Amino acid sequence: METEDKANRLFVGESLRSNFYYEFDGIWQLDEIEEAKKYGQVPGSVKVVDQNNDGKISSSAGIDDRVVLGNELPKWMAGISNTFNYKSWDFSFFIYTRQGVQFRNSLLQGTMGELGSNRYNHLNLNYWTVDNPTNDYFGVWQANPYREAIQYKNADFWRLSNITLGYTLPKQMLEKIKFSNLRLYVQANNPYVYTKEKNIWMDPEFNSGTYQDDVPNSVYSIGISASF
Repeated sequence: METEDKANRLFVGESLRSNFYYEFDGIWQLDEIEEAKKYGQVPGSVKVVDQNNDGKISSSAGIDDRVVLGNELPKWMAGISNTFNYKSWDFSFFIYTRQGVQFRNSLLQGTMGELGSNRYNHLNLNYWTVDNPTNDYFGVWQANPYREAIQYKNADFWRLSNITLGYTLPKQMLEKIKFSNLRLYVQANNPYVYTKEKNIWMDPEFNSGTYQDDVPNSVYSIGISASF
């Protein structure tokens, strides 16, 4: 009985839209030169987990080191909205969140994470160098056959979607100016998104690339609602 379809990322016991690849295990460091050589790599290259400890990284049947890393479908989502009124003032907000989701980051898939490319502006990433032996991001000039492993990122977020403050003129004033209702308000749509790795996302909800236009912007407005 078939229990997996790797080409289409379908696995018994796992949700649809699973991410299936080698597991990121940091960056090869200078004191790991000999170990890295065994895998045909050098310090500064992306290190992935040799799941079966056979001394090689393989995607062959029976010795496949690739695993399910996470899922593009969230484990849970929630939202909260409320409106407060005090005398002539009103205040409302809407916050929502998506948790337990992982995307292959569209910005990192392109060249915005590659200092060796001059096609786009580059992200502010903590690149590995001899003087900066970080595990955050691979080196600029090193061979990186498994760079895709670093592109799978936690895409959880909290979004302040809307916040509105309004003031309705009292009846005595309305009678003088011959209005039945007059409300002034200020509003912010999508003013803030919180995510753990803010410098690698255009927006974790949409996971947009450089040529896509589905990235929401913050919009601030002042308005008047009136009736006679």
